[in-house]
Amino acid sequence: MLLADRAGAAQARWWNKGWEARVPITVEFREGLLSKRPVILPWRVIAERLGEAKIRAGSLRLVAGRRLVPFQVDHRNARGDFLPPGNLTLDPEDELVFVCPSDRRTRLHLYLSENPKPPASFPSGVTVVEPRRQRYHRKLVTAGMSIAIQGTGQLDLSANSQANSARATVVELMWKGYKLNPQSQSWGMVLNAHPYPSSETDRWRNVRLLVDGPVRKVVATNCSNSTASDADGQVTWQADVTRYFSMFADVPLYDVEDVAHCSVVPASWTAGYLDQWHAGHGLDEHDLLWEGTSGAIRMFSLAGKNISVERTGDLMDTEQVGDAWYAWFDQKERTGLAVFYGPPQHAGKAASPAGIRFRGGWRWYATHNRISFTYESLEAPVTLRHRFRMIGLDDVSPEEVAGEYRLWKNPDAGTVTIGDPERRRR
Repeated sequence: MLLADRAGAAQARWWNKGWEARVPITVEFREGLLSKRPVILPWRVIAERLGEAKIRAGSLRLVAGRRLVPFQVDHRNARGDFLPPGNLTLDPEDELVFVCPSDRRTRLHLYLSENPKPPASFPSGVTVVEPRRQRYHRKLVTAGMSIAIQGTGQLDLSANSQANSARATVVELMWKGYKLNPQSQSWGMVLNAHPYPSSETDRWRNVRLLVDGPVRKVVATNCSNSTASDADGQVTWQADVTRYFSMFADVPLYDVEDVAHCSVVPASWTAGYLDQWHAGHGLDEHDLLWEGTSGAIRMFSLAGKNISVERTGDLMDTEQVGDAWYAWFDQKERTGLAVFYGPPQHAGKAASPAGIRFRGGWRWYATHNRISFTYESLEAPVTLRHRFRMIGLDDVSPEEVAGEYRLWKNPDAGTVTIGDPERRRR
């Protein structure tokens, strides 16, 4: 028997009599800036409710009332790494992924069966653009946002150095028709330059669509032997590093997640990330930097920096990061981009940084931003993880951005309730 009968289990209308059991799920978000949000439930929280029940992964259906809701199950290993397709079992580290509206309580049921069922199929909410003879390997598009992802350069040997320099990064970001990364500046990165060394022999390879579901697409690129040495040739750093770039159906955001499994590390190390982009069509006096590192919202204006004369120096610099978010916003065009950053919150143990530093409007150009994670007393083997979320902004307030960050930082700020399993009464 899949599940024991429970009193009152048949009170709500059953979606389909071909399914013997279901688990109630209620999702309720607090106020933020997104009309829809991705929900990522570790399978272990559902498995805890099911006990020893044997579930066929292909039998899962997510239903709101009488309506099927698009979902997918993404597989991770015990270290927290995404796994390629082909795994048909449901493990505690796996994730149930779907999207819910933010302005109401959503009541769903996850239907289950012990009998064979064809896997659910839904149209994709994220468009994948295959590689072309340009400077990116994959492009993801949804909800007015597109990101072009590059592994190692050399896609086009005839192109200039800009097209071939950026490594394992987003080299083009479009939002609401604006191209937010200025190609005239350095490598044109949009979150972000990263601290992991590579070379022509140890390149960022295998840029692939690792997760190809209807709700979440994940593009991954890997440098299996990221290595650094000192002046004497002694290896000081060696790691297998994977960068994951994710997009969710009809939600204007993308996630970047770095996972570095290190076999050689220095005792003290700082991971520095650099991005460069602008809020609208270009840099001007209408651009504002919002940030909440002190726990209170602060605003800095490029108008006060006089960028036409002085392009260097920080707008702000703090080594006491509390709320780890910032955003650039064009107050004339009413568009911008917010960045959230921090350690991960999913399965897989990792070292925690001893300190985080943020510098906004950093160094060469006004909208360079630098994030540094400092580690102390590292000892190999160790896993280092960093995660980022970028959200397109459309006529919003900094308070709304801060509220969305709190939802991202603390999943308990929203409520997902898993009810007791119910078995259909005959």
